[in-house]
Order: sequence, then structure tokens, then C-alpha cells
Amino acid sequence: MGTHIKEIRLWRGMTQEELAKLAKTTSATISRWENYPSRVSVDVLTNLARILDVHPAELLAGVRSQSQPSGGVVMIRVLESKQSNPFDPAILEAVTRTPAADLAMMNVKGDAMSPTLQNGDQCLVDTSDTDVFSSGLYCIQLGRTAQVRRLSVNPINGKINIRCDNKSYDDYVDVKLDAVKVIGRVIWRGQKI
Repeated sequence: MGTHIKEIRLWRGMTQEELAKLAKTTSATISRWENYPSRVSVDVLTNLARILDVHPAELLAGVRSQSQPSGGVVMIRVLESKQSNPFDPAILEAVTRTPAADLAMMNVKGDAMSPTLQNGDQCLVDTSDTDVFSSGLYCIQLGRTAQVRRLSVNPINGKINIRCDNKSYDDYVDVKLDAVKVIGRVIWRGQKI
């Protein structure tokens, strides 16, 4: 149970101190529950599940209850906008454990990443994942706008390569990492049919 408490606590973006305050206990007790599995009362288990917004079975065995409703939508902020978009929590849970506060939606503009991404597609960006250590799609700040590009690291000099999937566009090779603002890694996309 301890590893499940810690995993879900981190997924919710909580510190041990924050969970302890909500559970009306000490951070040392939370640490003990996370690191040294022990028996807890049904009342404590139920209270932790309520605070962490999960079914008690998920705390005990990491198993999501099939009867547990996914409940409504999660609002995800839109990059370069004051708006938020609704997102299905079941899809969100299948894609990431990153808290919703660290996620952002982005509307793709242009065809620089075609055929991977088309104009009008939506991307979900994990803004907590800004370290470029492996090749992948990232949202970066180029000029005044946020754009998706394929980034990779040159293992010899540690500089990054910025590529477009559409070969009509120029690539940038061996760019200093501090010359590019990495907003986050793209972890999901939605496309028009």
C-alpha cells in the first residue's frame, strides 16, 4: 500500500506535509505509511482515499475500481490563451500521471510537422518535462509563438537539433540548449478526421 500512497500523492502534486495536514496527522506518519507498509484502520484508508480522490482499492493494490465513475471533465489550460479546454479524465489517466496543473493544450498552426501533426490538431503538453535527454516532440518557444518541433540531443557536444517532419522546412542543428525555451514534451495529440 505504501508505494501506492506515494505514487498517487505525487500524481496529485502533493507533498507529504500537505497530505499530512489534510489527513490531520504528521508528515512522519505519512512517510512511515509510504516507506514501511503497515496496517491502517479502515477509517484511515477511507480518509486517505477521499483526500487523494481515488477508490480505496487503488490505495491497497493499485487497482482502479471498475465501478468508480470517471466524473465530469478536467480543465486544461490552453497555451497562449486565457482559456481552458475540457479533457476526459479517463483519457488523461491513461496518458499521464502528471497533475493537470502541469499540463497545457496547444493548437497546431501550419504544416511544419506534417504528416505527424496537421494544422488544427491539438496537443497535450507536459510542462513539467522540459529536460531534452531523448528524441521526441516538444513544444518550444520560437520567436513569439509556441511551436511543436522534434528535438534530439547531439551526444558528442550536448547541443540540440530542432527538426520539422515536413522536409520543406529547414532544420536547425547544434543549437545551444539555452537558446531555446522548452515549454514541455508533447504527450498526446488529437486530430480531426
